[in-house]
Parts: sequence; C-alpha cells; structure tokens
Amino acid sequence: MTDYQELWNQLQPAEQRFIMFNPQYAFTIKNSRKKAFSETRKRFGHNGRNDISDAFRHCFWAAILCRDLGYETAKEFLTAHEERIGNPVAQKAMDLYHNELGLEVGKLARGTESVDRVRGVQPQPSKPDTWISNYIMSSLLAKGKLKDILHFRNKVKTTTKGSTP
Repeated sequence: MTDYQELWNQLQPAEQRFIMFNPQYAFTIKNSRKKAFSETRKRFGHNGRNDISDAFRHCFWAAILCRDLGYETAKEFLTAHEERIGNPVAQKAMDLYHNELGLEVGKLARGTESVDRVRGVQPQPSKPDTWISNYIMSSLLAKGKLKDILHFRNKVKTTTKGSTP
C-alpha cells in the first residue's frame, strides 16, 4: 500500500468527501498537519491528547490552513475532520473551540496580496509559521485562552444537567 492510500484510509468519511471534491487542497492539508505535530512537539516536548499541547496543535493547524487556504475552506475541512464517529462531545467541543481560535489567528496571518494589488497598494505578505506559533503562545496560551478537556467536560455537564433523558 502506498503512503497516500494509507493516509486516505486514515481519513474520516467527511474528510474523504472534502478531499474528493477539493483534491487541490490535499497536499497543503497533509503538510500543514505534519507542521502542526512538529511545532507542538517543539513547543511542548510531546503531542498530547486533550491537554494544552492538543489545544495548541489544533489552533496552530487551523491557523496555517486558514492562512494558506482561506477561512471558509479551512473551516469546512476542519469541521469535517471533527466529524469522527464516536468522537466524545467534550473532545469535539474542545477541538472545534481551538480550531475557531486558530482560524482567527490565520486571518491575521493571511497576507493581503490579492486585495492590495486591486487597490494598487503595496501588498502585505503572509506571516510565517513561526509568527503564528509565537502569536498563539504569547496571545492565547499566556492569556489562558487555550483550554484542556476538563473545561469542556464541565461545560457539557452543566449544559446537560437540566435536560430530560
């Protein structure tokens, strides 16, 4: 089996549908995922699950995808990515929250080349990965905006207390 077949088989059905209709984004998505794991390992020494390193990784990956593919395309793929069968509610909420933070960072990191060319203004280039990583660490992690799973488990418990079975 080739590397691409293995990668394809690891995708969730919603991700496969996205790639089938948008094959031009597959390479960027694959590479940005590798960058997110690598940067997380560099920053935290590991790639955890449901901890702050996981929050950072989701945020960083979303920011890179937004910068490179645009907000709507990145959001569509990231939403598909979280549509895993059996994905616990709190874990999905945690991931979607950090994806949204990352998308906002990605909008800041996205260059203005096409808009500025139309206006006749000197275009601003996209920010590099290091800028994104530093921004997340200084503006989100340092200010307590990255959350671990306990925050989302407590939220899920609170919102389901009053509901009937």
